[in-house]
Amino acid sequence: MVTPSDPLAKFLLPVPATLLSAGLEVLVPDGGRLPPGDTTTIPLNLKLRLPPGYFGLLLPLSQQAKKGVTVLAGMIDYHDEISLPLHNGGKEDYAWNTGYPLGHLSVLPCPVIKGNGKLQQTNPGRTTNGPDSS
Repeated sequence: MVTPSDPLAKFLLPVPATLLSAGLEVLVPDGGRLPPGDTTTIPLNLKLRLPPGYFGLLLPLSQQAKKGVTVLAGMIDYHDEISLPLHNGGKEDYAWNTGYPLGHLSVLPCPVIKGNGKLQQTNPGRTTNGPDSS
């Protein structure tokens, strides 16, 4: 579930680019510019609440990657405000307008490794407060 982090802040909901998209495009609430070699964190003014047993990945869009712009540290496994960390590894300024898609959000199930070394899917209906007692 996606909610605004502040009811008065401007935010844009992530949307699928097409009906067959594997994830959602992350739209930025304000325009900006990122010089070559610089890194910035763009506040999205929204909170992402994932069901137990799932995590989100923020990934760069292919048109950005071609210009050397990438999303940094994109795993979301908490229920807090999210932002989009961008780095411009290209040779030119990278500019965007309000509502421009600057990232891709995918939500995936999270496997858990048990003590016996076998990979096991988490139970989405159960939450735990620590190590499994079994």
